[in-house]
Order: sequence, then structure tokens, then C-alpha cells
Amino acid sequence: MEGTIDPFEYYAAMLHSSDNVDVLVLDDRVGETAKIWYIDANRNAVLLEDLGEINTGTPSTLANYLEYGKTNYPSDRYFVSIYGHGGAWAGTCPDMDPGADMLRMTEINQTLTDFGGVDIIMFTACTMGAVESAYELRDCADVYISNENLADYFYWNKVFDFICSELECNPSVSNHELGRLIIEWMDKDKKGHAQYGYMEYWSSSAIRTDKLAALAGSIDDLALGYMSDPSHFKALVDAAGENVPYFSNCNSVDMNSLLTCIYDAEDDAEMKMNISNVMDRLSEAVIAESHFMKYRDMKGVSIFLPNEAGAADIEYYAHPIIGLDFVTDTSWDEFLYAIYPGSIAA
Repeated sequence: MEGTIDPFEYYAAMLHSSDNVDVLVLDDRVGETAKIWYIDANRNAVLLEDLGEINTGTPSTLANYLEYGKTNYPSDRYFVSIYGHGGAWAGTCPDMDPGADMLRMTEINQTLTDFGGVDIIMFTACTMGAVESAYELRDCADVYISNENLADYFYWNKVFDFICSELECNPSVSNHELGRLIIEWMDKDKKGHAQYGYMEYWSSSAIRTDKLAALAGSIDDLALGYMSDPSHFKALVDAAGENVPYFSNCNSVDMNSLLTCIYDAEDDAEMKMNISNVMDRLSEAVIAESHFMKYRDMKGVSIFLPNEAGAADIEYYAHPIIGLDFVTDTSWDEFLYAIYPGSIAA
């Protein structure tokens, strides 16, 4: 895309309302006032509200938008898509004008819960396909859709057109089925983006959140099983090398690739069973996934597993300011500290 094309106009052109669908967009760009637009049936952006300067990194912004939408456009179902820079479990939508406040996953959880939840939440931001992020929203959305690596919104543009058309023609489509269709549309469209080098790492998924508690429980069992010999686990990961794709900007790895590699190399029968159990629970949670074939075992879901260079981030990962339920409910952070005992703050 040439820089002369306005990104919002390009994005909005892929949306449209209908008798069954109302499309609202909160648009906040650096150096401009934030606005709420209604995208009509002819794909025109109709200004509804000029909000002035706002902070997208604060939960009140999301709360005000949800309140506006649910009050003025009440619906049987709600689909929320969030675009902005993503930081996996650390959150999304840092406000760059004037600061860099980050919308934390726990803040999204609380805000969605306060407004009765939504049916589907989709992140077109980078690296949001983290199991920790999805787990945080397990009780306030039926389906969680995201990409675990880089994800420019241009890669999602046609999908929004498909979503609007599907809901227009088939308003009774289930949340899980719509999630499957979205990933299917992404899979068909991804070949058109192959010109971008990093798209070889494309790996998106739709997750049914009612399966995430069981997945977290199986990850907890795995962490506890390796706790007595964390160096053995690290040796298995190191031996896997490039077969386990790292997403360096958040020190996360593709979970299914990781599990596949350590399962193949593990000799202990009990640990192989624990690994297999996590893989089974992951498969049950993932409705559909799409990826390029360089890493054939990718599943569209990552987990935080830093290398030596990123071990200092464990303290941030487990910090109350992030407040992840996944940290509270599993032993994964304690396991990471066991792998890198030197990362524990004095």
C-alpha cells in the first residue's frame, strides 16, 4: 500500500452495516481528535461523535465506547475488534499522543465484564495470540481471535467484509462457527500477502474460551512435572532449535511447536503423557487456525518462554501491575523462575 492512501478510509471501506448489522468504529490517530464513526450500508463513514483527545491505553476509553454502542445501538450480539500495537500478555493499544499508556488484559477483562461481556473479541494487533491473553478474557467472550506474530491490519481487511456479509445473510450463525469462518477466510486470503517477508510466520487462530480453564490446568501439570528438573526441560527446548519459532518482541513461542518438539525428545513416559495432555487440551480450545507452512506445527497460540536474553522479563510477566490470571492460576511463572533462578529480583 502506498502511504498516500488514508489507512482509516481503506479500513472502513471493508465494513458495512445492514438491517442485521450496525458497524461502529472508534478512530484515534496521533495529532487528531478521536471520533466515533458509523459505517453505513454504502460503506460511508458517518461521523457520530468527536471525542477530542482521549487515551486509548486507559480502560475508561473502552468502557465509554462500549457504553455508547450498547446504549445507542443495542443488539442481540456484540463483536469487538481491537487494532493497535500489541504486546501479547502485556496488553495492547498504547496511546502515543502524548504518552504510551498500555491497555492491560486485566483492564479489558474488567471492562468487558462490567458491560456484560461480548460474543467475539478479535485482535488485529501483533502478537495477541498469547494463551495468557486469551485466558484473561475466558469469562467475558465466547471466542478469542488473534495472531501470535506480526499482524498488520491490511492482512485482515477482506475478513471484515466477509464478517459483515455473513452476519447480514446469516444472523443466526453461531459464535464458534463465525470464528471458524473468519480463520478460514484468512487462510484463503493469506497467499495474497506472501510478498511480505514476515508473513511466512503468519499464525492466527480462533479459540473457544470455555476450553481455556482445562488448557491452563494441563499447563500447570506440565510445569509442576518439570519443576524438579527444569534444566532438562530447557535442554529439550534448546535442542529443538529453530523448530520452535520465537516471537522475539514478546519472548513467546508457538505452544504447539514447542510441545511437539519436547514430546518427540522426551523419554519419560509420565512427562510424555503430560505433554500430550496439553496438546489435546490445546486442540480442543482451537476452533480453527491458519499459518504458512515454514512451521507446520504452529497452532496460532503462543506462551511466554523467554531465552536467556529475555529472562529479566519474567519479573514483569509475574508483576501485579500486569495482574494476569494465568500467573495466579498456574505454576508457569514459578517454573520460569526455576529455569532462570538468576532472574529473581534481590
